[in-house]
Amino acid sequence: PQPEHGGDINSLRQFVNVRSDQEWWLLIGWLVSVFRVGYPYAVLLLIGEQGSAKSTVAKMLKAITDPNAAPLRRPATNEGDLIIAATNSHVVAYDNLSRLSESMSDAVCVVSTGGGLGKRRLYTDSDEELLSVMRPVILTAINNIATRGDLADRGISLTLQIPEIRRRERELWEAFNEEAPYLLGALLDGAVCGLKNISSIAIDDAPRM
Repeated sequence: PQPEHGGDINSLRQFVNVRSDQEWWLLIGWLVSVFRVGYPYAVLLLIGEQGSAKSTVAKMLKAITDPNAAPLRRPATNEGDLIIAATNSHVVAYDNLSRLSESMSDAVCVVSTGGGLGKRRLYTDSDEELLSVMRPVILTAINNIATRGDLADRGISLTLQIPEIRRRERELWEAFNEEAPYLLGALLDGAVCGLKNISSIAIDDAPRM
C-alpha cells in the first residue's frame, strides 16, 4: 500500500490475536526490522491450533511488507528451492508446516542471517551461478517446529489464539485494506526512529540475534 501519515500501529492488533502484550511487541519489533535491509533477520514463527488465523495473519504481514499475488508458499522441498524463492521475494512466507527437516531448518537459518548457494549455470558444464540472499522468513505451524537450536535461537515464536468473535473474511479484509496504508506509515515512522537512535542503544546481555 501507499503509506499514509497519522497511523497507529496498535490498530494492527485487532487483526492479530497474539497471546500477550510481550508477544505483541515482539511482533512489532520484527515488522520494523523487515525494513532494515542488509542485516540478519529473526525468523517469525506463528504457532497455533486450527482456526487461530495463522495463515490470515501471515498474509496480512506480507501485504504490509512485501505484497505478492501468491503471498504464502507451500513448504520448500530442498535448500535450492528455498533460496531461489528468497531471491524473488523480500519476505518469504511458508504456510502450514507439519515438520521441518534438519536440512531445511538449517536452510531457513541461512536465508535469515545471510548465505548463498552455488549451482551449475544452465547449458554449461563448469560455469557456476551464485545466489546470495538475506531475507525475513515467516513460518506457520500448529506445533512449534523450531526444534533445532540454531533455528530456536534465531526465531521469534508467537502463539495465536482462536478469536472469541469470528468475522466474515470479506469484512475482515475490507477493514484491513482500509487500515493498511496507515499501518505501513506507522511502521516506516518506527523504522526511521529506530535508525535515528540505534547508535545510542546499548544491550548489556545481548542474545545471539
